[in-house]
Amino acid sequence: MKLAKLCLAIACACGLATASFAQEAQIRKPLGSTGYLDQRAGGFLLLPMAPNTNPSGQAPAATLSTGTITVTFSITVSSAIASTAKIACTATAQIVEIQGSSAFETEDTASVVATRNTSNGTASCTVELPYSWNLATASKDTVVLGYELDAPAEATGTAVYPARHTIGWIATIPVPTNGTTTPETVTAAL
Repeated sequence: MKLAKLCLAIACACGLATASFAQEAQIRKPLGSTGYLDQRAGGFLLLPMAPNTNPSGQAPAATLSTGTITVTFSITVSSAIASTAKIACTATAQIVEIQGSSAFETEDTASVVATRNTSNGTASCTVELPYSWNLATASKDTVVLGYELDAPAEATGTAVYPARHTIGWIATIPVPTNGTTTPETVTAAL
């Protein structure tokens, strides 16, 4: 009986290790099929793919796109977080390029600590997100901009409550002209 339990434990450990290695290998590969889950149709539907205009099978040459996205936050603090708690403002920019049957993701984030005005329950911050992206289809790509707010932002060994976390969408924009600064604003409550 002990031998059977030992064999079962070894089999489970091997299964977990195999799943872990498979998951790690999956992270390093380009994304699989692009699509969405349609609950009405009851399944995963593939997004239509653009026809392959590059029969050689080689990826198009990448072009470097650089610039800065500047996100200015105006925050109303309505939560019961401590007046001394720091608020972290984070801006994100994400691009997913579709090349043939593969998808490639690029994501950048930047964070700062907000300046709080406890007398009127507000906070503000400006996040500068410099980027440098090698894009094969920059003229067709779009950038999805988002944000996160966290309070308290301090890293401690124990949990600090009350706490607040919010995530939001800012905009979907074309890839900005090379070398420009793109301003965005967020009005949020925390």
